[in-house]
Amino acid sequence: MNHYRSYAKVNFYLKIKEYCPKVKKHKLESKLVLVKDLYDDLYLEKSNQTKIKYFDQNNNSLTFSDDILVRTKKFLEDKLNQTFEFKAKVIKRIPTLSGLGSAPSNAAVLINWIYQEFGILNPVSYYEIATELGSDIPFFLSLHDCAIIKNFGDQVEQSILDGYETEKIIFNKQKPSTKKIFELLDYSQIKKENLNDLEQPFFSLFPELLPSFNQLKNDSNHVVLAGAGSCFVVFRKLNEI
Repeated sequence: MNHYRSYAKVNFYLKIKEYCPKVKKHKLESKLVLVKDLYDDLYLEKSNQTKIKYFDQNNNSLTFSDDILVRTKKFLEDKLNQTFEFKAKVIKRIPTLSGLGSAPSNAAVLINWIYQEFGILNPVSYYEIATELGSDIPFFLSLHDCAIIKNFGDQVEQSILDGYETEKIIFNKQKPSTKKIFELLDYSQIKKENLNDLEQPFFSLFPELLPSFNQLKNDSNHVVLAGAGSCFVVFRKLNEI
């Protein structure tokens, strides 16, 4: 089986824009940064029948009610009008429901692998992937270390993390539902200083985490909620010469 690293991501900022009823999604803008020292391991090979197995770092079996690889396989088969059978072994190292992009990262690895292994010459558009499968997936497909994503996530512009570096990620035990966070989004309550527009609904759901989040902040860093939560990300300002 071929081995691939499926990297995590963090948001340097995240701005949620208007809701589009046609695709049932919000437009957004975000700067995403790949985290090279945190990743899932994916092992993939062609097969006569698809079998997908998940394990934690201690080799304990995991199950997911919403399997992103199953959804990705069906999505590509519908769009490309052919079948893709494979075996997949996934070792999960990125915490799920943490805002670090474990599922979209896994999906992107599978998509790129299918394109290569099955000789797909006309890939599915980023727009269709972002609106029907996941807004962060095009970023991972782009293979950029840092990029600004716009529209529904389908517009990906390579960027750099100028003047900062990712210092640390704080993991919290809370497991927010992204759907619930968006349901609680109130534009009138978003503060100008919020780097992530989903901080307001997140902390309305988990107020016990707000003090520790605020305590992380100082003049030499940039602290932001990862995605819809629950991780906090600290970016350290680099010294100017």
